[in-house]
Amino acid sequence: MTNLTVIKHLIGSNAKLSDERLEVAAELAGIDPSSDYDPANKCAIYGLAISEIQKDKGIKSESEDNYSVTYTDSSIPDSLLALAQESGCPDLIEKFDTQPKVRDRSNCW
Repeated sequence: MTNLTVIKHLIGSNAKLSDERLEVAAELAGIDPSSDYDPANKCAIYGLAISEIQKDKGIKSESEDNYSVTYTDSSIPDSLLALAQESGCPDLIEKFDTQPKVRDRSNCW
């Protein structure tokens, strides 16, 4: 299985992206899309898949006459966090986990 196959599998139905775009994105990220998948590159591949979903499903805007609407898909942050947690990469999990965290309890009143 190639790196491109893994990237397309991870993206799944979260975004509709062409193979050409994914190949170029992988090359820019330093990943050879046609080489065999190596688990050592897991975090880089998951990070690429998540960033491509973000780019495709970012803020959308529609306009008609003098009326315009700007919106985002509310399910995307959950999908990105699920992918980050599935990867097991601490950097990705920390980046996409938006739950508030208590960092220092020693300064309680």
